[in-house]
Amino acid sequence: MGFFSPFVALSLNSLTPSRFKSDVSVVNIDKIQLYIDMGRLKISTDGSPITMRELLRSGVVSSVKEGGVKLLGGGSSSGAVKDAINVEVARASKSAIEAIESVGGSVTCVYHNRVALRAHLKPECFPTVMPKHARPPPQLMPYYLDYENRGYLSPQLQLRKQLEKLHLKEEDLVVEK
Repeated sequence: MGFFSPFVALSLNSLTPSRFKSDVSVVNIDKIQLYIDMGRLKISTDGSPITMRELLRSGVVSSVKEGGVKLLGGGSSSGAVKDAINVEVARASKSAIEAIESVGGSVTCVYHNRVALRAHLKPECFPTVMPKHARPPPQLMPYYLDYENRGYLSPQLQLRKQLEKLHLKEEDLVVEK
């Protein structure tokens, strides 16, 4: 092996940055818009989001890895998205969030553990009882609590969801001081 002994070479290879990378499938927003334009991905009229299951079944992504799907802006301008879409993915870049929200859509980043992701993607494999969603691990919790990332655990996003259930708007709330 030359200068390095096998033990030293093994320890150097185990410290590569790829070992610490998150295992996610990526998709650009312009590809989602292309599939919507082709008619392969449908936007629901009742406001339900496009989830990772719809992205997989329509062929936007060929497979969903263990970490879920990450939505990227692709460096394109906000003109890449024409339709107001609601998207629910594992992660999203700042440019993708800005592009989708500039046309009236919304992005929600949702954590799925391994079993919950399988149940989400293939609900037919769980005919009797669907497993509950686990909380994110401590190292991922700040990401899903942050409204800037549109994490599903952020107080602002939870308030918005509750107001939608009650058919209210944020302007309708009266705050007393």
